[in-house]
Amino acid sequence: GYSPLAALDSGWGWGWDLQLTRYNLANQVLSLSTGETFKVTSTDGNGQLLMKEKKIDTFHFYQDTETQYRVVHRSGMVEILEVRGSFQNREALPVKIYSPIGNFITLEHKAFTGVHQILSAIRDETGELLLSVERTDFLLDILMFPLAGPGATPLVRFQMELATTDRRVQRIVLPVDGKPSWRFSYVLRDGYLCISQMESPGGSREQMFYRDTGHEFPQGNAKPPLPRVTEHRLDPGAGQPMVRTDYSYPGVKNFLGGGLNIDWEDDGLDNLFKLRGVYEYKCVETLVIDDKAMRTVEHTYNQFHLVTQQITTQNNNMHSVKTEYFLDPEKSFDEQPNFFQLPRQVTALWTYLDNTSLVRSEVTSNTYDSQGNLLTQLLPSGVVQTNVWYPASASDPDDFVRN
Repeated sequence: GYSPLAALDSGWGWGWDLQLTRYNLANQVLSLSTGETFKVTSTDGNGQLLMKEKKIDTFHFYQDTETQYRVVHRSGMVEILEVRGSFQNREALPVKIYSPIGNFITLEHKAFTGVHQILSAIRDETGELLLSVERTDFLLDILMFPLAGPGATPLVRFQMELATTDRRVQRIVLPVDGKPSWRFSYVLRDGYLCISQMESPGGSREQMFYRDTGHEFPQGNAKPPLPRVTEHRLDPGAGQPMVRTDYSYPGVKNFLGGGLNIDWEDDGLDNLFKLRGVYEYKCVETLVIDDKAMRTVEHTYNQFHLVTQQITTQNNNMHSVKTEYFLDPEKSFDEQPNFFQLPRQVTALWTYLDNTSLVRSEVTSNTYDSQGNLLTQLLPSGVVQTNVWYPASASDPDDFVRN
C-alpha cells in the first residue's frame, strides 16, 4: 500500500509498505493488518495490553516476554510478534501466524539501511519456502515459490522498479510475456508526494487531481493542509468512454478537526475522539458526463468518523439513508457504551425532488450486547430476528463471545 504520509523508504519504495501487523515500541501504537491502529494506554495486570479506543473486543494483545507479543483475533487467527530493528526504530513484527485450525506460516525479516526491517521470506509449517523478497538499490524482486521452478528457479517473479532519485515506485511488472506493468506518476503538494496517475497492464488509466487547499488542521496548528482529491478520471481504454468523478468538501470541517480551536497532538490517539458535542463534516462526489453533473452523493460523518447520512440524487430522484448510533454527543468517548459505533437505526427513504409528499421509507433497528454481537434486528417487513450467543466461559478459551 502507498501513503503520502509515509515520507521515507522503509524497504518497499518511498511511501510504500507491506500492511503487516506491527507494534511500535516508541509510541506504543499497534497497527493491524486490517488497517486499524490503536495506542496502548494501560494493562490488565495479566499481560494483556489495553487500548481505550478499542471499544469492541475484536482482538486481544498480550506481551508474553520482553521481546515477544501475541495478537489473538476474534476470527481465531493468532499472530506472534518479535521485536526487531535498531535502537532508533524498535518494532515488534510478525514471525509466526496461526490459522484458526492451528496451521501456521513463519515470516523472516532482515535489516534495511540499518534502521528498518523488511520482510525477506515466508515459509509454511514444513519449512518450504513460499515467498522471498530481494531488495537492491532500485529494484524489488518478489519471488513466489522461489525454488519450485525449473532448475530451482522462482515459479513466479514480480518486480517493483524504483526511481533513482527518491526511490518512489514507478512500475510493478507482472510475471508474464511482454512484461505488462502498473505504472505510477506522482505530484508534490504541500510537501506530500501524492499519486497523480496510475496506468494498468490492461490499458486503462486513472488520474487524480488535487486542486483545492486541502484538509485544514485545527486552528492554531502550523501543519500544512493535507492534499485531497478533487477530481478522479478513469479512462478504461479500448474506446470506452471516460468516467469522471468530482469531489467537494463543504465548509472547513473535516476528519482532522478543521475549524476547531483545539491542540493537535501526535500521540497516536484520534484528536476528534476527545471532543464533546456535535461535529459533522461532509464530502460530495459528483458523476460528470459531458461536463454535466448527472449524479451526486453527499456523505455526512460525525466526530467519530461514522456515516450519519448519505443522500443520492439523480434526475428528479432522491435516495437518503440516515444512520443513528448508540452515542450521546455530550459524553466523552470513554463514557460511550462499547457498541456505540454500531448502527441503532437505519432509515432509508425514496422520494422526488419536485414532490416530497410522495415518499417511501424503510426502517431497520438493531440491538447488541457489550461485545458488539447482534442480539435483535427489526426488519422493515416487521420480522424480528433474535440471536443467542454462547457465553465466553463455556465456549471460548480466549474469552470471546463469538459463537
